[in-house]
Order: sequence, then structure tokens, then C-alpha cells
Amino acid sequence: MAREKSDIRALLDRFSEALAEGDFALASEWCDLPCTIVRPTGTILIQTAQEAAEDLEAIWSTYRERGVCGLRYKILDQRSYVEGLALGDVEWELLDTHGHVPVTFNSTYGIRQAGDTLKVTLIMAHNEVFQRPYGSESQPGCEA
Repeated sequence: MAREKSDIRALLDRFSEALAEGDFALASEWCDLPCTIVRPTGTILIQTAQEAAEDLEAIWSTYRERGVCGLRYKILDQRSYVEGLALGDVEWELLDTHGHVPVTFNSTYGIRQAGDTLKVTLIMAHNEVFQRPYGSESQPGCEA
């Protein structure tokens, strides 16, 4: 089942919608626990849904401080292996209230079939780029 790009797209859609709405508990459901997160700053092992929700909330609040209000993604590559295992390379664009993209980054995901759904078991974030503010505007604020 992890062989289909549409299945991975459905997983990313659920995650990104929950994250943009600030529902970190729902967004954390995409993790197959324990989940390993590899970042340039270090590697962490997420053991519980609460840890996953807290990590997502901390990251999202940092982006919101920079004026980010939404996000969109593009699947750059997807490779399936034995039934139920896949790797997905995704480019994320984080959006401000004007539709500008102040932050972009890529993530590589290790994805596994867990019951009747796909779950992410490995997250490797890389290539994060922060853009300068547009025009004379400082970072635009998000509406609460």
C-alpha cells in the first residue's frame, strides 16, 4: 500500500491540515512510535504521542513568530521497497499571510504501513532556507 504516491499524499494532507490548524495532537498521529527525528541540531527519539505533539507545537510556534501561517508541500521523490515500506522526499513551503514563502525546507520520511494506514517512522529535515522579509515590511503577523 505504501507504493502509491496518492497514499503518501493523503498522509501529508492530513498532517499539514492538522498542523496549520494548530491541532498538534492530531498532527502527531502521523508518527509510528517510536519515531526517530534527525535534524542538523541533533537526533531525537519520540516515544509518545504527547512528545510528538509537544515537538510539533514548539517548531510551529517558532515559525509563527516569523510570520508563518500556512504550508504546502511537493513530493519530490518516492521509493517503495517491500510491501508497506517507502521513503518519501518532500519539499515544504511555509507561507505568510501574503502568500509569500519565508521558509522552505526538505524532509525525507521513512514510511511504514501500520494497520490500515501509513505512518512516518523516520523524519530527516534538511536544506532549511529563511528568506529575507519582502519589501519594507517586517515579518507579517498571523491572525489568531
